[in-house]
Amino acid sequence: MRFAEAMDMPGTIRIMVPQLMAEDDMNISDLAKKMGVSWPTAQRLASGRHVPNREQLAKLCEIFDVDPGEILVYRPEARGTP
Repeated sequence: MRFAEAMDMPGTIRIMVPQLMAEDDMNISDLAKKMGVSWPTAQRLASGRHVPNREQLAKLCEIFDVDPGEILVYRPEARGTP
């Protein structure tokens, strides 16, 4: 199973960094600079495939001016499930 498919399985946590970046018209280099991380680390966060650690989550909250629940969103069930 691919990671993207796993993201839509029941009871998963969706990582919203890509959506937040798009809303702010932010690229990976911008994210890396603001977070103080390497480009590859920022790319993994930007792809939504990397779960941020506690420090990264706090920094993302600061950058996007959101609460942690807006970065890590719990999905209780897959789409189309009653």
